[in-house]
Amino acid sequence: RTLTPEVNKATTVPPSSHKPLLVDQRPNAFQSTQRPLPPTPGDNKLPEKPSGVGSRRISQQPWYHHVDRRQAEEMLRNGEDGSFLVRPSSQNPMTLTLWYKRRPYNIGIRQRSDGRYALGTEKANEQSFASVEELIQNYRSEKLVLYSGGNFVTEIQSMMHGFGDARTPLLESATLIQTVVQQQQWALISQAADVSIMRGAKSIGPEDIFFLLRKDPVKVHRLLKYLGTSALPVA
Repeated sequence: RTLTPEVNKATTVPPSSHKPLLVDQRPNAFQSTQRPLPPTPGDNKLPEKPSGVGSRRISQQPWYHHVDRRQAEEMLRNGEDGSFLVRPSSQNPMTLTLWYKRRPYNIGIRQRSDGRYALGTEKANEQSFASVEELIQNYRSEKLVLYSGGNFVTEIQSMMHGFGDARTPLLESATLIQTVVQQQQWALISQAADVSIMRGAKSIGPEDIFFLLRKDPVKVHRLLKYLGTSALPVA
């Protein structure tokens, strides 16, 4: 069993010499916003040890740490891109916590019905591995693609400071705000898709967004200003 390390602000990366993962980030707001909000700290108790085939081997790996989400992110904070650790999870057998471009990513390591392991939510033709060790080894040589709706955490922190927050607002707070906004965007786009289908269109158009916002003139004018057009009438 791996003991929970004492975490402090001086800790930047896990105390090991393991090679970082290769990462490739691609903008995709729709996929990233489908991630559930992180659980409230303390809501879920960590399992005593990793579960699944080869759990004893995993607990002895230098990249495995018996820590919770907050501790994992603190350990990786300000590390080099691709720094990572694997930790226990209350929802999946394990979670991969990864540091990339000044922010943490928490990706579930899921065990499929066939016993193989894969990252994130189930996908068609997804890549799977016989063990967690094989999964980690693969992404040391092959790029792990992160689908993100754009990382505006730094800008959000600046806005929070402008509205009276600390000079350096908590990264977790800014990340949560970004997640909520992205989920709202996804909901709006999803509703716009339904509107476009009802009018027989093959794709979403600006008129679908305006239709949804038609009862809120303030939002309509903001959108018009953002688009730099006044071609559509405002009811």
